[in-house]
Amino acid sequence: MIARVLSFLLMYLGWFACVLGAAHDRAGLGALVTAVIVVINIRLAPSPARALVLVLFASTIGPLVDLIPMRLELLVLHEGGHGLWPPAWWIMLWAVFSSTLHASFGWLKDRYALAALLGATFGPASYLAGARLGAADLHPDLWPSLLAFALEWLVMMPFLLWLARIVPPRAEPVQMAPSIENH
Repeated sequence: MIARVLSFLLMYLGWFACVLGAAHDRAGLGALVTAVIVVINIRLAPSPARALVLVLFASTIGPLVDLIPMRLELLVLHEGGHGLWPPAWWIMLWAVFSSTLHASFGWLKDRYALAALLGATFGPASYLAGARLGAADLHPDLWPSLLAFALEWLVMMPFLLWLARIVPPRAEPVQMAPSIENH
């Protein structure tokens, strides 16, 4: 229980470091702080190698998905993001979130409908909070951005939890076939 709470608190510390760093022209510092948090979460995982695979995959697919609202100008990042790939601080947001999937969000792994509902609710809230703190701008009407993020997280939250399920937190013991002994 303590590990879950600690992982959750570290995730939000990383989120604030990235968002406030980007809002105050210190995006590199925010990304660095968050990278340290991600390393801590990976090291604390029961299987660090599997946790690393999950973080690397989510840190790739998440920013790729976010390129759609960025290209539609539903999300404009203040610090970086001009080019083909989002800035490091944005990628680190995905990394820190995915580093908590086993610990903090493990209870949702078999509850995909609930995960979709929570993702569609809290995903847009996170983008809105980041924009209100000065790290980004959303569409002036706000609703197109919030709807886009609700749809994104309606899919991404269950997908990432499914991914966390197939990249389990512990390596399963290898079952060896019984050997044939020579007599």
